[in-house]
Amino acid sequence: MSAGKLTLMEPIQRVSKQTGQVVDSITEITLRRPKLGDLVAAMDAAGSKASSGSMTLQLAARLSGIPAAELEELGMEDGQALLELVAGFMPAGLRTGTGGSPSSRGASASPQTGETGDQPNSDFGVLVPLSGKPN
Repeated sequence: MSAGKLTLMEPIQRVSKQTGQVVDSITEITLRRPKLGDLVAAMDAAGSKASSGSMTLQLAARLSGIPAAELEELGMEDGQALLELVAGFMPAGLRTGTGGSPSSRGASASPQTGETGDQPNSDFGVLVPLSGKPN
């Protein structure tokens, strides 16, 4: 999946702490395509006891460049749309609580086998040799 865009129903208003005036209004959020480091950093930022929602919010902040504290102020409709957009980037094994379709790789009842006879771990797609020892 390439980058994603979300047009907000209610813009994010950035207000000057000094004057109280609106200095910026964000009407659209653009998410870049995530990398593994983004996912790891979002998981770390959310903490070990955090929900998948917290981790998804942290990932949205990282991919958009908008602080999580500002994203938390989104209305429910915009917030739900943002979380769904972020979830669309996640591998099927990491998606939770979404009604989205599986990733383009697809899910099947039997694991895929690579050229070396390795089988992907069902949750993360990590190749594990048939001998049972990780690569």
